[in-house]
Amino acid sequence: MNASSPDAGDNSRALDSIGIEDVTAFIRRRGWKRIDYPSADLLVFQNGSDDNGAPIKLVLPSSNRYVDARRRIRTAVNLLAAIGNDSPDTVARDILTRGKDVFRQRLMGDANLVSLPLTLAADALSAMRDLIFQAARAQERPLPFLDARNGNAKEYVNICRFGHTFPGSFGLAVEMPIPPNPGARLFPEEEAPPFERCIMQRLMRGLKSTADAVREGDVTILTKAYHDGFNANLCEVMARLMLALSNVEVEFSMRWSPEYQVPKDLADARSILVNPERFHPFFESAAKSLRPAGVLPEEQVRGAVIALRAPDAGQAPGGGDVTLRPAGGDQRTNYHVILTGTDYRAACDAHRDGIDIVVTGRPERVGRNWRLAGARDFRAASASPKQLEGDAKD
Repeated sequence: MNASSPDAGDNSRALDSIGIEDVTAFIRRRGWKRIDYPSADLLVFQNGSDDNGAPIKLVLPSSNRYVDARRRIRTAVNLLAAIGNDSPDTVARDILTRGKDVFRQRLMGDANLVSLPLTLAADALSAMRDLIFQAARAQERPLPFLDARNGNAKEYVNICRFGHTFPGSFGLAVEMPIPPNPGARLFPEEEAPPFERCIMQRLMRGLKSTADAVREGDVTILTKAYHDGFNANLCEVMARLMLALSNVEVEFSMRWSPEYQVPKDLADARSILVNPERFHPFFESAAKSLRPAGVLPEEQVRGAVIALRAPDAGQAPGGGDVTLRPAGGDQRTNYHVILTGTDYRAACDAHRDGIDIVVTGRPERVGRNWRLAGARDFRAASASPKQLEGDAKD
């Protein structure tokens, strides 16, 4: 990491966000033990010895309300930094992120890259969301390819949070909350990670396998690792992102929550640099290899609603069938899309107002017609291409 890495930041700001309870939870996971002390106003912890054989102690007030709480916390962070040969800023951020894994994506271009097109920024953020979604699905069902059934994947996407952007080119961060470790184990290497941690491990393993495949020129390194890494669905997301990025490289990295041990195979995979031109053919080839013959990749489609049909018996109440004409023309002409409740009502409003809709799904041929199976991420576009064209003329 260079000086512009996301680890560089305002130490004071991070420290001011830390409470006593954050420090105690953090140091307990690092083997510090509380020892008896006569005063109930102080919390005293001990861990190891210094060069002279004297025990190393860390003292904290028992409440954040004490006037010296801020100073004591700063002293504790500096001590932990000195013991671990880290910077106080790194320790402060480790304490603050102890309850979450942080998946980061950093877009990098040449020296002339001072801004990003809105479409590229949107594609980058959408890819982060889709990677979490598809990784959760793959973790529930570790198969080469998954159909439209989503299981509980949306629940894990919904608990994620968009973290602070960070300096150094254009950085995005997604925070995955990690539940507290139920207790110290005699053998930490045997800890069973929670499902949330497994999702993030899958993403980093998939990226690592892809980097290995590109380096060795062997796509089977990627396809053979689908059980723990990228399946066809995840490869498709990455292939779309590679096309969107064009000549902008992207660095993926992970800041792991200290609640659970990091697997040995990922201990050194702190960051992975992805070159779209070199990586795209591998993602595309792996997706085709893992996807059943005749099944098309998932697409995000924007277009106009040209027809609506109320729900048939047995369909979800309030839902219905929407006919979507893709913007710019398409060899498949129109799509039939089944939408539920609020999405269908929003599509009705978009049809009334002449506004495009955007929806993601997998194209499937049904007789002479096409449908967009497994429709998700529906939204009404801010304006249709015709409206934008009209505004530009005015």
